[in-house]
Amino acid sequence: MPTRRALLLGTGAAILVSRPVLAAAQNIVEAPITPRRPASNEIAFDIFRKGSKIGHHRLSFQGDEQDFRVAIDVEMVVKIGFIPVFRYEHQNLERWEQGRFVGLEAKTNNDGDDLVTKVSQTEKGYRVKSTGKKTYVAPSQALAATHWNIDELNGPMINPQNGELLTPEVVKLGADKVPLADGEHVPATGYKLEMKDPLSLWYDGQEQWTALDFTAGDGSSVVYRKV
Repeated sequence: MPTRRALLLGTGAAILVSRPVLAAAQNIVEAPITPRRPASNEIAFDIFRKGSKIGHHRLSFQGDEQDFRVAIDVEMVVKIGFIPVFRYEHQNLERWEQGRFVGLEAKTNNDGDDLVTKVSQTEKGYRVKSTGKKTYVAPSQALAATHWNIDELNGPMINPQNGELLTPEVVKLGADKVPLADGEHVPATGYKLEMKDPLSLWYDGQEQWTALDFTAGDGSSVVYRKV
């Protein structure tokens, strides 16, 4: 039987935390004046592993176009038979003011490891404090690695789970059709984040987050299907 950690821990963090730094010459995504929020003020995914649903990832937006909060809730449970062998829970409140990211507060249960991350804006950048890590200041162009905002593909990102500053290489995968939770397929453009635990993000024609996929630590495929 695989260990609890081997199932998802190898890439479990990547579900939330992987973000890229792109050289300006790559020009993959041009930065907009304001972040692209969903018209419905909600984004929701069902999470599947080996074809079976193991959890959900939900985002709720409150406020106006410039000043708003993003409440994020993620839960996954992997079972062998009826026995849970891996559990992941993450709650995050991301804050924006005047169209700029200003901070977040996140709590994570990573299969029994409790983590707290707090990010706050300062004159020099973002002060990042996380459980078991040395406090540091991230660059002022950094964003939270929460994936709803395609602009994260343009600069350094802060892992809301453990506070690490991530700078993966981004490779544009091109256009394809990705499955939704109801079985329909929609056109989207994919970007692969090359790093220790790689993942792929997909955005539709309105540059809204549409899908995510990665290979877990045990070699199984984990995919997000939008609800």
